[in-house]
Amino acid sequence: MKIKLNCLLIILLCFAIASCNTTSSNKNNSGVNKTNNLGQSNSPKIIYEIRSYHYLPEKFEIYKKWAIEEALPYLRANLNVIGFWVDNGLTPELTGEDPIEHKHGVANITWIIEWKSEEARKIGFERLENSPEWKKIWDNHPDSEGYLQMEARFTEAL
Repeated sequence: MKIKLNCLLIILLCFAIASCNTTSSNKNNSGVNKTNNLGQSNSPKIIYEIRSYHYLPEKFEIYKKWAIEEALPYLRANLNVIGFWVDNGLTPELTGEDPIEHKHGVANITWIIEWKSEEARKIGFERLENSPEWKKIWDNHPDSEGYLQMEARFTEAL
């Protein structure tokens, strides 16, 4: 009987230690979204801004050159740019139950920025727009009026 009771105490002690280790390790993983028992996040959600542009096709190549040589180095150094993609010439696929082609076709530029919050986004863009370096880069834009449509969507990771 004494051995069974000691084994039970040891098992309970192990569960208690494991529970404490899980709780303290979750506190140390500040960059990880934690969930409660209902699967709801206990930490602020990161915002992923997906920006899609329909840019003038006839000026697309000069835009790419400007983006590669001037805009992207600055944006990557000053924003948390996850990626920046441009159309590669392959025919896009449009599917679904009711596919409707946009009058400008699909976006030919897409990039994603990670933000800690809506407030961080607001501050980040204010800094960008007021930066003398960015103003100089924007002044070199091949055609800042060449954006036929710009779309920004806000998403969260699952």
